[in-house]
Amino acid sequence: MIGTAEHVAEKLVRLHDVVGYDRVQLLADWGGLPPGRVRESVHRLGREIAPAVRAAIDPTRKEPA
Repeated sequence: MIGTAEHVAEKLVRLHDVVGYDRVQLLADWGGLPPGRVRESVHRLGREIAPAVRAAIDPTRKEPA
C-alpha cells in the first residue's frame, strides 16, 4: 500500500472491516529506494501504522509503553 502512515492505516482498517483478517503478511518491494529509506518505512510500519490499525480494530486494546 502506498500513502502516508495515516492513509495506509485507514486502508488496512477498511480491509479488515471487509474481510476480517487477523494477520497481515508483508512482501515489500521498494523499487530501488536507498536502504536508509527502506528502514524508515519499515520502522514507520511498526511505530505508527500497526498501532493505529490495532487501536481502530480493537479500541479496548492497550499498546505497550
